[in-house]
Amino acid sequence: MVTSKVRFEVRSSCTPLPGVREPLDRVVVEALDRVIYVTLIDANGQGRSAAAAVDRALGMVRRSLRTGVSETFVQVHRALEGCSGVSLGILRIQSAPRRLEFFGLGRVYGVVAGQEDQTLVSEPGTLGLGLPKVPAPIGMGYQPGDLVALAADGLIDTWELAAIWRNREAELEALVSQAAGSQGRLPDDASIVLIRLA
Repeated sequence: MVTSKVRFEVRSSCTPLPGVREPLDRVVVEALDRVIYVTLIDANGQGRSAAAAVDRALGMVRRSLRTGVSETFVQVHRALEGCSGVSLGILRIQSAPRRLEFFGLGRVYGVVAGQEDQTLVSEPGTLGLGLPKVPAPIGMGYQPGDLVALAADGLIDTWELAAIWRNREAELEALVSQAAGSQGRLPDDASIVLIRLA
């Protein structure tokens, strides 16, 4: 449980490829003033260069979120120039008024299961490669009890995130285990984070 005027339950899993000890993907939860940020960083590939890119992105996210989400994307891109790059999804949750905003670039996506069900789709691109790009936010209101799922591309086509709508009352731990344990996933880290707002 995280509190900062916004209260929610969060569960996440970053499951590595079979035979790989540690996943490269990362989930970060930050409470800044009256806003909660949930970040999913998806590695571009495997190996040491991909791990270094994720570590750099993680450090920059933690240092720059206070300056705003758009500036965070710019700073992460600059920090990763010359690296293999990453995909990045940031969910911004504020309590007054109740509002969600999703910013995504690359292979991170999600759904909101609530009174206003919505798919969260990232814009094409890779941070660290090409010109810097700041994705436009997908915004909406929320109600206590709404469920948000963010996932990286290792789960695309292997676990239907729309199942969140059908199972929104289930325990988050069970839903995360179901997603992370999928046998048909793509050859990549299988990463998911679920947030239930209260």
